[in-house]
Amino acid sequence: MAHAALDSALANGGRAFGGWITQNWEAAVGAFDRAGYDFVGFDCQHGTLSETDAAHLVRRMGNARPATIVRVSSNSLMSIGKVLDAGADGVIVPLVNNADEARAAVAACVYPPDGLRSFGPNRPGLPFTTAELGGRVSCFVMIETLEGLANADEICAVPGVAGIVIGPADLSISLGMDPLKGFASEQIFESLAQVRAACEKHGIVLGIFAGAAASVAKWTGQGARLLICGSDMGLLGQSAAADNALARSEAVPAAAAAATPYAN
Repeated sequence: MAHAALDSALANGGRAFGGWITQNWEAAVGAFDRAGYDFVGFDCQHGTLSETDAAHLVRRMGNARPATIVRVSSNSLMSIGKVLDAGADGVIVPLVNNADEARAAVAACVYPPDGLRSFGPNRPGLPFTTAELGGRVSCFVMIETLEGLANADEICAVPGVAGIVIGPADLSISLGMDPLKGFASEQIFESLAQVRAACEKHGIVLGIFAGAAASVAKWTGQGARLLICGSDMGLLGQSAAADNALARSEAVPAAAAAATPYAN
């Protein structure tokens, strides 16, 4: 790990918690920053963000306290380079199925002769040497298919992979389960244990899309240390539903009282 917030959170077996941005709105980034997360994640795979959008948001954050990690839309040299040039502290690369794909993800984060990254940092305050720029980036890859699961050990062994992030929904689908119901299945826990063992063997971090805070203990109990918690739209939806329910419940007594004639 290169970013101070991640280093501190993950030191000595600790855990790092992050908020998740899916939409192109700077206010949500500020809210997660103020909330005190260790990192803010940007989703270019399933959110509405493009890598260009994420690059702009990351660039505006400057040297803010939380680390910035972008889930890119694909294992693409150009997509990964774009967000790193803007100053992202790390990337999450989806759908990595084998060691060759993991090596490609790492190569996109590292300059020649060890990698393929093109030189073009564009955020003020970034270092300007290839060694420093490459050394500040954490490359996480996702295991979320049966093929990836079968190759977990060789993926974790790839030099430069900082950690594995599990996608429980896609992994559930690969295991033949409903993506929403599979989260709590024994098969998911068994798969997680397999990846955890590979991570611990090779000294890298296990991460997961943990979802709501109420679910975090379930995943930390399985060894997850990089925890992607609530998303902007998820938290907004939960808060709106709770607020709406409260407003309606508070309105009922007042409405009933107004409809009751005063006793003479």
